[in-house]
Amino acid sequence: FEPFKRGFFTVCAGNALSLFRAEEIELLIRGSEEPLDVDSLRAVAVYENWKHFQPPHSLIPHPEEDDVPVLNWFWELFAEASPERQRKLLAFITGSDRIPAVGATSLVLRIVAGGDGWGGGGEEERRRFPVARTCFNVIVLWRYDYREMMEEKLWRAVEESEGFGLK
Repeated sequence: FEPFKRGFFTVCAGNALSLFRAEEIELLIRGSEEPLDVDSLRAVAVYENWKHFQPPHSLIPHPEEDDVPVLNWFWELFAEASPERQRKLLAFITGSDRIPAVGATSLVLRIVAGGDGWGGGGEEERRRFPVARTCFNVIVLWRYDYREMMEEKLWRAVEESEGFGLK
């Protein structure tokens, strides 16, 4: 406990503690078990490499507005998940299960279409699991054929990943 206490008082020394109630300090240290504000995360998401199915497979300028099924399914699954699963998914993407203290607006999630961006990789591509690049807050999603397929792949990737081999 002593090393923790020294570190804590190094960061929160002086009058800072008198501004908080015990419950607020506990929340600061432990974090919240409440559901994440998925709408806030969705508002700051950036979409990359999403292309139209039809040739010439041009980039979709605003995939979040263009009714791309995979993106709709992703956000639905995120919102419907339990708070524990939401935090696991956030940790899968960012390396942390917490929203930054300054709010979701300081966090940029990048949702990238895997492969060529329009699903031209066929069946083999659609069998792939989502990929995360935590250093860049990136999740790579594939053009899955249906929601159940994506749901199974997404949660299996999240639940079975270990993150840098540490668990």
